[in-house]
Amino acid sequence: MRRFLPLALVLTAACATVEAQTAPSAAKPVVAAPAPAAAPITPAKRAKAEQLLVLLKLDSGLQTMLTNTGRRIHSLAQEQAAQAGKTPEQQKLATDYTAKIDAMTTSALDYAKLRQPLADVYASNFTDSELDSIIAFYGSPAGKVFVDKTQAVGEQTNALFQGVLKDLQPKLGETTKEFQTSLKAATPPTISTPENMKDTPAPPAAPKK
Repeated sequence: MRRFLPLALVLTAACATVEAQTAPSAAKPVVAAPAPAAAPITPAKRAKAEQLLVLLKLDSGLQTMLTNTGRRIHSLAQEQAAQAGKTPEQQKLATDYTAKIDAMTTSALDYAKLRQPLADVYASNFTDSELDSIIAFYGSPAGKVFVDKTQAVGEQTNALFQGVLKDLQPKLGETTKEFQTSLKAATPPTISTPENMKDTPAPPAAPKK
């Protein structure tokens, strides 16, 4: 039921707006009740969410992703810097550029800064009892196996759908080609009318005898 609460609030606000616009001028417009403020996240609840990150291996996975992203950005910066000339001033500009990019990347992709906001996402979307149940599952042998095999299952699922699309693509192309051919054959010929003949040049006059 909780997942539908935002939609209900949006619909309530929309209905109130319509009623206010269509009601007689003397009527008092209906104002939607403000959304309830989100409950603050307690340290205990945040700790549960951080524990869940570990069980889901999101912390290690995110750190790996951030590291790989940083390396990719560094590589792209080096490619840009390689376009600099060979003069000492140009080389210094290139060195300063890559250093600045690396510093910005390191600061922005710091997992220590992202850990709490990421945990808060989970803490704000699940109750304490729900977190307890989720942690109990992912901490169990079955839950750990599920997490360990999630990547392999995802890769196999992706390969399955890629195969479906590979088989479907030529069929779609052939059907589209047949449709275009049939549509062209079914198009009636253009009939000459005064309206579409006005731009047609008049035939040359017959020579006088």
